[in-house]
Amino acid sequence: MSQTFDSDVRYGSSFLDVDNNEQSVAGEILSDKISGEVYIKRPSDEKIVSFRQKSHTTYEMLREFNIQLHLAQDFTYPTGYGTYLIESTLGVDEFTKKNLKKNMLSTYKEFSGINNEYTISISPESNGFFLKPIIRPVDRNICEYMTGLFNKHEEENFSGCRTPFSSWSYSQYRNKYNNWKNTSSWKHSDCNIDMTLTTRDGGIVATVDFTALVRAGEMNYIPLPKHTNVVLSTISARSIKINKISFPKMQYERYNNYTNETDSKLPLDMQNMLEPDYKVIVNSIKIYNFIDDKSQIPNTPYIKLTKCIDSSFLQEALVYIDNSENANAVISQPTKPDIWKVNTMWAEELRKINEDGTVSPLDGEPIISELEEKIYKPKDSYIEFTLDHNDSQNLLVVNREG
Repeated sequence: MSQTFDSDVRYGSSFLDVDNNEQSVAGEILSDKISGEVYIKRPSDEKIVSFRQKSHTTYEMLREFNIQLHLAQDFTYPTGYGTYLIESTLGVDEFTKKNLKKNMLSTYKEFSGINNEYTISISPESNGFFLKPIIRPVDRNICEYMTGLFNKHEEENFSGCRTPFSSWSYSQYRNKYNNWKNTSSWKHSDCNIDMTLTTRDGGIVATVDFTALVRAGEMNYIPLPKHTNVVLSTISARSIKINKISFPKMQYERYNNYTNETDSKLPLDMQNMLEPDYKVIVNSIKIYNFIDDKSQIPNTPYIKLTKCIDSSFLQEALVYIDNSENANAVISQPTKPDIWKVNTMWAEELRKINEDGTVSPLDGEPIISELEEKIYKPKDSYIEFTLDHNDSQNLLVVNREG
């Protein structure tokens, strides 16, 4: 006779907290105790990596990119052979000073770079790029809440006993506030990223500092500044250097809304929305830009290339995404586009057919609302198109370009 007993021995493993990454050894597994994300200190180069960095498929990334592409009407990029859309990841652990917590609510106020190697090259044929600060998914609620609080208080002109943001004691925010609030993206942003654009024309170098006002956890379109300290006739190279990351709205609500700057206590509403570690963590920054030369591929240990998409395939993929989605945005503009993007249509009212059959040319600027009403009526309609400009029928004439 034999008996089998279930073992009461528990098996498990302990992961080193990712905040102690400097004490980890090659091959050791780390984890974020709050978000549950798992990392490993890669044995080959001792770089701390996450499996999530490359887990998203191309189409998942391009769906988000496609939304921004439709909204960025003035964005231009290279489309020829040998040009690519790349996604790079800048780890904030490597970006900031040693032992400086990645906490948005930290009293350090700003995360500053420690060297000049956080530079991304951009194709001279492109006039912008895209950027996405990566925060822990568990921190998204408090980010939205604190940003909404600030916008509400700003709308109320900081009434009552609150200190106006423009006179806040932190000078690095106070001195820039008037520039921020006059930017259209200020109201919807929760993260500020200070950068330097360097443009070259052979041996001539032009630079300009600017601040991108973005939303953490979302892809944001960043147009390049049009004016620099030197006028260039041509552009042979462009690059962006990331200098600082800051979260002024959250800083203000954290330190000046309910308590003074030295008080570590948080108001109850914020405590209830924060995770048990009372932090709001930014892990990395993803950058999306176009390149047209191999020299523009990131070549630094601080920036990791995580996606490389051929531009010709990109065009096909965007058409597939547009045709496979149930809803598409229709964006109107009063002038013909300089660049014909995927699925672009531009309509202009060139003539009017009178009741007696005569044709009256229209030389004025088209009225967008009238065209939209004709093309996108909220009821069933039948519209005919013709390619013949001399057709006397009252049809919509189509002139295909590009």
